[in-house]
Amino acid sequence: MDFIRKRLDGKIRVATSRDQKKDIIELNRVKIEYYLFCMLGALWNKYYDYLSPEQRENLLRKIRKPSIGSVIDCISTLDDGTGEILNGRDKVSKLQSYTKLRNARVGHGYIIGDFELETMQEMGNISKYIEDNINFVNNDKSFVIVEKYEDRKATGIIIKPSGDMFGWSKDDADERFKQGSVLTYSEEKYYKVDPFIFMESEENVYLFKDIADLLSGTATMNSIFIGDVKTIISQEFRNPQFDCGDDRVVRPSGTVSNKYKNNYVSYITIGTLKKKIMDFLRKDRASVAAVLWGHGGVGKTALIQSVCDDLYNSSHKDFDYIIFTSAKNVKYNIQTGNVDALSNNISSFEDLINAIGSVMYPEDDFDAELILDSQSRVLIIIDDFETFPQEEKTKISSYLAKMDIDRHKVVITTRALMTLGVEFQTNELTKADTKKFLEEIIKSDFYNNPTFAQDLISHLREDEIERIFDITSGRPLFILQLLAAWKEMGDIREVLDKKGDLKSTSSAIQFLYGRMFDYLSVNAKKVFTTMGALIDGTDDPNLIEKVSYALDMQDDDFETAINELVKLKMIELTDNRFFRAYSREIAKMMTSEFYASSGDFQDLINSKLEILTKDKNLDNHTALLQDANLSRSSDPEETVTEKYLLIINSTNTGPEIRLEAIRNLAEYLASSRGKIDNALNLLRANHESFANDPEYFIILSDYCVRAGQRDMAVKYIRRFVRNKPEPAWNLEAVRLEMSWLLLMHKAIIEIERREEIINSQKSGDRERQEANSRMREVISSGGLIFAQLKESSILQDFTPRVKQNILAGLNQYVTMCYKMYRLQEAIDACKFAIRNFPTHMTRDFGSKLRQSERKLSRKN
Repeated sequence: MDFIRKRLDGKIRVATSRDQKKDIIELNRVKIEYYLFCMLGALWNKYYDYLSPEQRENLLRKIRKPSIGSVIDCISTLDDGTGEILNGRDKVSKLQSYTKLRNARVGHGYIIGDFELETMQEMGNISKYIEDNINFVNNDKSFVIVEKYEDRKATGIIIKPSGDMFGWSKDDADERFKQGSVLTYSEEKYYKVDPFIFMESEENVYLFKDIADLLSGTATMNSIFIGDVKTIISQEFRNPQFDCGDDRVVRPSGTVSNKYKNNYVSYITIGTLKKKIMDFLRKDRASVAAVLWGHGGVGKTALIQSVCDDLYNSSHKDFDYIIFTSAKNVKYNIQTGNVDALSNNISSFEDLINAIGSVMYPEDDFDAELILDSQSRVLIIIDDFETFPQEEKTKISSYLAKMDIDRHKVVITTRALMTLGVEFQTNELTKADTKKFLEEIIKSDFYNNPTFAQDLISHLREDEIERIFDITSGRPLFILQLLAAWKEMGDIREVLDKKGDLKSTSSAIQFLYGRMFDYLSVNAKKVFTTMGALIDGTDDPNLIEKVSYALDMQDDDFETAINELVKLKMIELTDNRFFRAYSREIAKMMTSEFYASSGDFQDLINSKLEILTKDKNLDNHTALLQDANLSRSSDPEETVTEKYLLIINSTNTGPEIRLEAIRNLAEYLASSRGKIDNALNLLRANHESFANDPEYFIILSDYCVRAGQRDMAVKYIRRFVRNKPEPAWNLEAVRLEMSWLLLMHKAIIEIERREEIINSQKSGDRERQEANSRMREVISSGGLIFAQLKESSILQDFTPRVKQNILAGLNQYVTMCYKMYRLQEAIDACKFAIRNFPTHMTRDFGSKLRQSERKLSRKN
């Protein structure tokens, strides 16, 4: 007697009292088959390993999809020669009579024909025969469920024949007592009976039904008491060499997967994204699906394949099945730089279901619903999802929505924006990570020669890293292509010289962006195409307001489209006012799409943009300058500087806006941040672009003085004067202004030097004479310029700035004349200034005139 038989007998008594013949027959069927599987479990676990390989394979075949007859054959085979349970052919014959009865009159629990009473009696007789003649069944026995097995000590619960439960433990326990095992205990003997009898508690008792998958050891179990169906994984049923086929493989963790080839040799982990995906697969209970998205060539496929490899090699089996599928139909060949076609990709919902089913149900007919109903834990990878036609995407998305969050996980890789589940975004590598990735790949490729690898790495210069980052944009795909060329050519400098911009070749652009436009929503396509008319193939910033005005789209729709383009990294925004293409390649693609659009659309957009230019007065760079100016009081220095440099470095910025941006940034750096040297370096770096602009050299000379480098001010103004730039030098005002400014700086330098020599006790007569000589040279130059000034017929037409700068030089000329006792020249210059320039500009000249006249009178 045991608690299972006791409960079944109780149910039979109730059914008998109610004359429920069909229930009595069904309960006896369950009881007999419980006896059979209990005997099979005991014999299987004790003697199976002692059979020959041929016998073991034969038994596996019989129980894979067993009939009652094959179960009895297995019991007979295992008991033969030992007689431990049956001990005689007559008992085997009696059991076989049950097979005949079941096949003839009972099919899946229903009586065939009008033999209820006779069938009920015969079933009862067979049950009683087993109970009376087979000691293994008849003896009182307890069931043990092992909950923990550690250091050869097993603990769990024991269910007595009465049904009472107690805690249980056993020291020096062997492998039969591993965690999850179910054993009978009778007459001081343990018989392991799982996986043919499986228990989670006294209520959850299951009988073996079939082996769903030999490769993984998955078995289907039927509940005795609660009408439930369960799948379990059993080491006893796992046989990786048995009927594996060409398309499946069992991994070290015990997970079964399809066979596929990784697209990498060595995976280099950068950042934390891989860990986040692993956490999603192992810990997340809120979503079935995750979407791994990003531009082409950033390593989405390699990342998820590396995640799968980690799962395959884990000490813990996270999934019973992992199925990797790919819709990818093209591949970028890093050896040739060409885009190659791929075959064997899936292209429809039906292909996807077939790929999954061929792994989970290799020998059975299956459909999509059977996969959903499976109790196995399944991870499905769908690579390059955007390649599916829209109709197939819809079917797949609907199917994924039906999956069970506790058993199913799906990871989709795509270049397009999707809302199917948790979102993981892949990005291009930063410059620092590009260097790290390259170094790790070198170490991996030359693992057998670490000294050589380290030598390669140590000889990489920073400018070469910068160049590598620029031509690859931090995409692992192009870094690998560059490394392949490096290994072939042997010299990284030769590679950089010959290969050019890897990411901008026609093949690379086709691979990276060829299908991107097709993935956009209708409104996003309109916005993207219109942007192409504005930027004309450049990645310069432009006003979003222009696009909005040209399209006249609803605000919500327009904002949604903009957000889509930002999310897909096709554009970048600044302060929500300006957009720019994410890369030069995308900028070219934008413009191409505009010129590929219909003639009517082009005409409409062009006409709107013409109106915009005339009536709206929206100039991009003016707006950018306004934005940069406003940011000076609120944004960090780095942000302010970036905004100004964006204008300054753009080849499309007009000279006036560019000069204003340089002037404003220089003033910000010098006055607000106290970085006069940074301001001066900015002006120096750009002076050649303004070789014909006197205003720029005036500003530059002013900052030289503010930085304590007046001699540099002389250098830059002298350069302008000597170069006599056309057409600026043809303007009389420019010649006079720049000549007087040059004289002013030279005069101040010589006056200060002379004063220093005069006041120095160490200076001798020679130094004083040389100082006076230099002063006289400057005065002579000033006299010539003064003569030109007196001859000017357009003096009154000069701008206030020109007048101020002329007077500044004239003032220093007067000072030098006064100090060198050239008093009449000083008086003439003062009188000229007072007579020809506005009064408010010449107050200094009045006082200097009086001083010079008094000094002259004393001299005379």
